[in-house]
Amino acid sequence: MSDTTSVLTVGDVFAEVAFGDRIPFRTFDRMSDHEDAGVIDADTGRRFNYRELGNRSRQIADALRRHGVQPGDRVAWILPTGIDAIAVWMGIARIGAIDVGVGDALKGKMLEHVLTDSGSCVIIVHASMTAGLDGIDPEIRRNVRAVIVLDPAHKPTHANETALTLTNEWGGGPDDDASPQPMDPATIIYTSGTTGRSKGAVLCHHHQFFAGANYIEQFRIHKGATIYHYSPFNHVTGRQLVVAAMLSGSTLVMRARFSLDLF
Repeated sequence: MSDTTSVLTVGDVFAEVAFGDRIPFRTFDRMSDHEDAGVIDADTGRRFNYRELGNRSRQIADALRRHGVQPGDRVAWILPTGIDAIAVWMGIARIGAIDVGVGDALKGKMLEHVLTDSGSCVIIVHASMTAGLDGIDPEIRRNVRAVIVLDPAHKPTHANETALTLTNEWGGGPDDDASPQPMDPATIIYTSGTTGRSKGAVLCHHHQFFAGANYIEQFRIHKGATIYHYSPFNHVTGRQLVVAAMLSGSTLVMRARFSLDLF
């Protein structure tokens, strides 16, 4: 953080990016040309560049299209903080759907409420987190078009369940991305529910873009910095850090849970 001359402000970011382009997944795609920036999986030490992450997001978008997901549809997802959380978030945005990040600690009635209240038509879940879905009303699970489990070895146990393996290469055709506007709904984040049932707060694309730009200014992130990321994506901060890293050309180091010993 010693290079204070290259610290960005919100004004700097807005001067560089026109209003119509202030959409996180557009910034994400532009990052594919920046080989010096990327994301590191803290558990394995593996570094992923944005081209690889973009390819993973295209596989998510392709899977959702095959299940009939349209712009404006809601897609719930339950994943640990990590590279595939970015891929899923961006893949959902790529087709103009609205993502519903679900906390991995939600179980039973609280999970049922988020899934039904949001009207999610597809659920994407990491194989290590399927137990929560096993405990909900079977009717809710049957009513979604698909449950996509991210695990190459997963064997489907329900008729609408399918396994998906994400790779760093994309062998599909040209992108058929949606064209959302900055103020279009992008994400539904649910409140904690401490004073009643959780309520879904609808966030637009521009909100998430601005939150990332504001994080850069408030925490004085310089160009090419390194940002430690362990925040869940069912919270604004989980997305804010990703956008901040992209806008500043910084490297993200991602870990599913905060660890003081491994910091």
